[in-house]
Amino acid sequence: MERFMRIHTSLGHSLEVTPDHPMVRASGIMAKASDLKVGDTLLEETGQTITIENIQESIRETVAWNVLPQDETRAGNVLVAEGLLTGSARFQNQWANETYRLLLRENY
Repeated sequence: MERFMRIHTSLGHSLEVTPDHPMVRASGIMAKASDLKVGDTLLEETGQTITIENIQESIRETVAWNVLPQDETRAGNVLVAEGLLTGSARFQNQWANETYRLLLRENY
């Protein structure tokens, strides 16, 4: 069983991800999908700020697939999914501890 979150935005985007999937906040900082809430803002592929209007959670028996680009630069691992900027498997796995540590440092 796998937990999923479907994020709906003010511009009609709808993206389903796992709770640990990295999303790009409007500030440009990565955040786990599970840390997002209604009213938070994300970045669209054009750079436009988009507000989260709804988040639906579900649990299903399925496999979640992640993309791992050959490019190992941070910029090369920011992807577009359903019009929203998101992170690759590298952000979720390899760089997760550093990314979220830096996020906490900037918030305090």
